[in-house]
Amino acid sequence: MRALLAAVPLVTACAGYAQLDPKKVTAVAVTTADGSGAFCAGAPPVQLKAIATVEGGRRYATWEQRDRRRTTDGRLRFASFQWSADGARVDGDGYLVASDLLATLDAPIRVRASVIGRDAVAGEAAIAPRFDCGVAIDLSGRAGDDGMNGSDGSSGSSGSSGDDDSSGGDGGRGGDGDDGKPGERGAPGPALDVAIGVVATAQQRLALVRVTVTGGTEPPRYTLVALDAAPLRIAARGGRGGDGGNGG
Repeated sequence: MRALLAAVPLVTACAGYAQLDPKKVTAVAVTTADGSGAFCAGAPPVQLKAIATVEGGRRYATWEQRDRRRTTDGRLRFASFQWSADGARVDGDGYLVASDLLATLDAPIRVRASVIGRDAVAGEAAIAPRFDCGVAIDLSGRAGDDGMNGSDGSSGSSGSSGDDDSSGGDGGRGGDGDDGKPGERGAPGPALDVAIGVVATAQQRLALVRVTVTGGTEPPRYTLVALDAAPLRIAARGGRGGDGGNGG
């Protein structure tokens, strides 16, 4: 373990992450990881960011997800903070998950992060919803099972033994293995029931979309999208075919 600040270990680095000393934190700020301070309603959740200022003025932020990779070196864990959000929750990776889309129509989600063990040292932010990002809902059928592997070929016969005057005979060639079996076809895409309504706010008109898998057991999916600015795509695709089995 090495100290990032040589004189006083306000923050130390261990296994890539920075470790925060709660007693040395003077302020906390909250925003989104992309710095926009907003989230796209109905789209995948947005990741938040907490920024801790320590004695001396240096600042440390929580880790970020970039291009499916975590940027953790010198960053703080989200577990360094106690999180709360009105009408939403913050998961262990810092993503803001809205529990009721309709509650976000006319008001932002207020998020608070406090230092573990020092609740008074906290930051708050109003994360505003956006409805002009566009929404894509992709549902697919069950993927096909992989094919069975082919059986191994038969072993070749042993060669004859040699003597003092002659070499032994070559062994017989082994039999070919069987081909692997084809993979199973993917299941057809699900039948969908789509209902669209219009919701008017003081600023804009939105489409409230409900997508239900006919005969399915999962709950309906809801999304909100601006009528005049954002595309909406709903797709029901067949499942991926299974891979063919390995040859013997």
